[in-house]
Amino acid sequence: MNMRLDDLLKKLDGEEPVSLGSKTTQFSEEDAELLAYLDMLRTRPECRVLLDTLKGATKEEVEANVRFIEALRREEK
Repeated sequence: MNMRLDDLLKKLDGEEPVSLGSKTTQFSEEDAELLAYLDMLRTRPECRVLLDTLKGATKEEVEANVRFIEALRREEK
């Protein structure tokens, strides 16, 4: 059975079991979070660009970028 991601996310928001063919699956909170990230990558091109930019980055580079974004957010407030 094919299911659109939007429909799956709606079901996950309600924490109802999701039927996938002959099986019924209850997704964990972690699964729901991962699906939400996938949806964000699908609907927000700027997030995809950010993720593409971070491919191959070191842990330190990722942490520096997170601190930079957090500083920008603080400045906006």
